[in-house]
Amino acid sequence: MKRFLIYILSILLLLIFLNWLVLKLNHPRKNYKQKVEKNSLYILGDSHALGFNPKYKEDDKTYNLSYGSDNLIDFKRKFDYLIEKEYLQRGDTLVLEVDLQVFSKYRLTSNNNDISGIYTNDFASIKNYYFPILGEVKVLNRKFLKTLISKKSEKKHNDLIKLNSKTDSIRIKNRYKLQFGKDFKLESEFLSILEEIVNQSQNKGIHIVAIHYPLHPYYLELLKEDHDINEMKGKIEKITSPFKFHDYSYRIQKDKYFKNQDHLNSEGKIVLREIFIQEITLDD
Repeated sequence: MKRFLIYILSILLLLIFLNWLVLKLNHPRKNYKQKVEKNSLYILGDSHALGFNPKYKEDDKTYNLSYGSDNLIDFKRKFDYLIEKEYLQRGDTLVLEVDLQVFSKYRLTSNNNDISGIYTNDFASIKNYYFPILGEVKVLNRKFLKTLISKKSEKKHNDLIKLNSKTDSIRIKNRYKLQFGKDFKLESEFLSILEEIVNQSQNKGIHIVAIHYPLHPYYLELLKEDHDINEMKGKIEKITSPFKFHDYSYRIQKDKYFKNQDHLNSEGKIVLREIFIQEITLDD
């Protein structure tokens, strides 16, 4: 019996140690849960909104809770968290991404639904986030083992867009097929969640600024070839009609401001920030 207990304890200690290593070195989404404090401006979105932190005043602090692959379900959980904790209150502003891809079928399968419940104390999400060793075997992959041995950081891939490159052109088209494709439509489940966020915000006196982030002109052309994007945007704008709606899809055109087909680089985000602050000030 004693030997059996020692065996069980050894297994538990090994799992705890491996879980600690994963959290320390290779947690796939280790920065998902963010520390939040009271402020008057919050941002929800996916990777398009990352690094977008406009400030009205020098001493303001913007809380951007955006994360790559978040969908409307993830937005809603974070929104509920901000409401429950009384961070987001009457008179505050929520900058909400309403880009077309967050309403796509693609986002039904590629998202953070398995861990975003940590904002609402969902047990399964807490387990998946803080104990990844129990949830995903892929955290113990070759990259992780290589990190343990060498501890060398990976060289970052230069992802600047080059439309004259055949490789980049193919990559952009493949990205389009993945996110949209010819069968793309706005998923009703996501439209309903957007409506819930809008209705709750109206009832609580919270101001929403709905945003379409810039896309590279070439990527927009691919979209327009297959879909009536103005009609789709119109459906979204109708839901958010009680609030401000800013479509920046076409506002930034130059290659030098884009990291890839649907993400601005750091310079592009500065340009967008200046446009946003100027327009919001004029709206006020």
